[in-house]
Amino acid sequence: MTQDRLNPEEIRRCVDDFEFFSRRCLKVRSKKGEIVPLVMNRAQSEIYRAIQMQEQAKLPVRIVILKCRQAGVSTFLQAYCYWRCTTRPNIQSLCMAHRAPAAENIFQAAKLFYEHHPHPKPLIRYSSKRELYFAHPNRKMPGGLNSRMVVLSSEMSGGGRSYSFQILH
Repeated sequence: MTQDRLNPEEIRRCVDDFEFFSRRCLKVRSKKGEIVPLVMNRAQSEIYRAIQMQEQAKLPVRIVILKCRQAGVSTFLQAYCYWRCTTRPNIQSLCMAHRAPAAENIFQAAKLFYEHHPHPKPLIRYSSKRELYFAHPNRKMPGGLNSRMVVLSSEMSGGGRSYSFQILH
């Protein structure tokens, strides 16, 4: 686990600058097995540009990706969901995988992000095999977000029901 700390200027920048946040706060496991900062590749940068264009045009973000393997698309989307859930209140994100083992692998990326997130870390109310719930603010735990990341398998009956997701992958 990292003991790295964000300074006040970095904290402010992280809220609005995903590329900075990903390089500064997010760690991924490289193909060599090393834990390294997330520096977006070409495919990830293209997806992010598409998101930015739609957001700047005040459109709901809708992107269809004909996904190739090993381009980092799921890693990018987990990173983007993590960023939104840890920098904005009341965000709920869902990643739906085709099988349970794939869902577990995808969720491990979010756990790795949290494990290596520099201090101050977002508060976690609870963490399970498929959900990170960032704490609700109150007097005892200031700074909570009431946001969550959920990763489910399409094999689950009723998966995702009763939620109101703002982000879906």
